[in-house]
Amino acid sequence: MKNQYQRFRLKYQLLLIVIIVFLVPTLFFSIVLLNNYAQSQMEQSIKSAQSALEKSAAQVEQNAQACVLTTQSFLNNQGLTAALQKFVLEENTNALELLDFKLTEVTANDRLINNNPYLYQARIYMDSDRITEIMPLLYNRRRMQRQPWYQKERSLMEGWHFNYSDRLFDSESWNNEQHLASLVSCCYSFDGMYLGILEVSTRMDLLFPTLFQNDKETWNGFLTTDGRLYYNTGDVPWEPETTSILSQLDANRAEPQHSIQKTEKGTYILCYYPLSGLPGGLVTASRLDEKMQGIKTTQNLLVTGIVLLGICFCLFISKLIDMVLKRFYRVVSAIESTQSENLSVEIPETGNDEIGILASSIRRMTERIQVLVSESVQRERLIKDSEIRALQNQINTHFIYNVLESIKMMAEIDEKYDISDAVTSLGKLLRYSMKWSSPLVTVGDELEYIRNYISLMRLRYDYSIFLTIEIPKELLDQHIPKMSLQPIIENAIYHGIEGLPEDATIKIQGYRCQVDNEDAFRIEITDSGRGMTTEQLTALQDRIDGRSPDNPSSSHGIGLKNVQDRITLFFGASYRLQVAAEKDRYTQVSITVPFCEN
Repeated sequence: MKNQYQRFRLKYQLLLIVIIVFLVPTLFFSIVLLNNYAQSQMEQSIKSAQSALEKSAAQVEQNAQACVLTTQSFLNNQGLTAALQKFVLEENTNALELLDFKLTEVTANDRLINNNPYLYQARIYMDSDRITEIMPLLYNRRRMQRQPWYQKERSLMEGWHFNYSDRLFDSESWNNEQHLASLVSCCYSFDGMYLGILEVSTRMDLLFPTLFQNDKETWNGFLTTDGRLYYNTGDVPWEPETTSILSQLDANRAEPQHSIQKTEKGTYILCYYPLSGLPGGLVTASRLDEKMQGIKTTQNLLVTGIVLLGICFCLFISKLIDMVLKRFYRVVSAIESTQSENLSVEIPETGNDEIGILASSIRRMTERIQVLVSESVQRERLIKDSEIRALQNQINTHFIYNVLESIKMMAEIDEKYDISDAVTSLGKLLRYSMKWSSPLVTVGDELEYIRNYISLMRLRYDYSIFLTIEIPKELLDQHIPKMSLQPIIENAIYHGIEGLPEDATIKIQGYRCQVDNEDAFRIEITDSGRGMTTEQLTALQDRIDGRSPDNPSSSHGIGLKNVQDRITLFFGASYRLQVAAEKDRYTQVSITVPFCEN
């Protein structure tokens, strides 16, 4: 993208910057604001639907409470319970007892139903066909079996039943438009005898007023815990997909729910509110298509306006850029003429601003180039002569190796095997030090170089220098900076061992370790030399770490500092060189580098 951008002319680059910096963010933030507005409108619609549903739920719970209280009143009526128990135990009931029951309990029931506008009927069904019916309160089993909620098992009849027609009397008088809801309970005596079934019923439109308040954009219903959906099938038709999406709500959850459902016919807000005391909750589906269409139309108009305004703005900016860059293109045209090696092209004067300064600089540059071209010819001739002389004076490394090989053969002919071994070690040492194909080498290659170096050092002294190497095989293939161990060995000889009247030992030991929770390995080089005092050790470590100024009069520590700098350069500040020593006993230098799995 960067290369493609740089291919454009400066005018279009500036125009593209204006578009990216001003127009794109403006368009982006406008879309974001409109999306936030649409989101807030949707959230407001959800809150409004939830609030309306919550108010409807409070009214439904109040209406249902009337049925619950009536049921409790009947079940706790001692006189009624005693009379029912007597009817069950005595098959023949005299007329006086029936008249007394009618005047007391039936009259009280009529008064209760008439005084409570939310109740439809309260009935007791005896589990016998020989019981004398006392309407409108007491009925026999045959009447109960006509009701839609009747089941052979009493436990299946208990509870709420919704949206059914009263079938107490002959089928010809059934009214399928009644839409009743009832709370059915079993009646027991105070000593636990089953007496019959109590039905307290009300009309669906009284229990659920919102079920009959639908319009073309909103549908209300009641969803039971077993997945049944009850709704008004009146003037406003229910769409099949509305029933389907409302049935997907979970009526077994005890908390309100809401969701956004998109279908082929539109977008709906679905809300559910659980009802205490009823097996389910109220549901509502509100269509958002009209509101979302208005928001989308506003979005399209705003985006179109921004795009048109941006086009006009770009045309205006383009004209301004042409005016600003007109003089610049004149300078560019003159510079392009110089590509044909015509350095005598005159650069026009363009004023005192930045473009004028550029033109003046280019004019001085072309004059300088003309001078440099003539000087370059002479310089190139001198360089060629210098290269020839350098080639003549260059020493061929292969010549050195060949001469050393000749000296070795001469020593072996004269049976001077010590000299032959020394020449061999010197040749290997020179070959290793002069070949820099890579700044990193293996530990094994570096140790081989140290062995050759020590063998040459033994020739210089009357005493012996013993070299002990304890490096695990897994570390021999690890990489360290080239010539990082030799300065340490050299320091150990010149500053620790040289001048001692006895043999000395240098021990090289390696092992794995951890640095900042990463795998690493450490190589320790210990000599049995004169060691250092605490003050000398501190001064040396400070010089290695760069905490003390360099002392031109002392070379002690320069090699070690170079090793530390190279290790830090390759592997980071966590990996470094450390020195430990004890006066007249030993000096130990250790380096730590990362461990890499092969």
